Amino acid sequence: LRVFDKLLPASLERYEWSAFQNLTKYVGVATFCVMTLVIDCNNFFYKYLAWIPAEHLLVKYRVILWGFVAIATSKEWYEYVSNPHCHRLGPFVWLAFYTSTIELLSVYKFRGKEF
Repeated sequence: LRVFDKLLPASLERYEWSAFQNLTKYVGVATFCVMTLVIDCNNFFYKYLAWIPAEHLLVKYRVILWGFVAIATSKEWYEYVSNPHCHRLGPFVWLAFYTSTIELLSVYKFRGKEF
């Protein structure tokens, strides 16, 4: 285990979302969950509309990219929801929101008659 001592951080920050503490936190956590589900659904909608198989590298790279964006986005969203002194959203939250909105609008535009 001493081999991994240099790779691990010196301390870990504990996150307490406390969604049911008050209405503001509940709405914030629910909004975060809805946006996460929209991003996940867009992945399946794009695969269906573009006829891309699940094993394709484009699908895998997209999931990996969103995974790295989700790390920074969740930290910024947590700070905004839980810190009473934080009054602005971070840039990764705005990037994720606008990117997922553009993806959702493009899925809506190119949908077939069966949607």
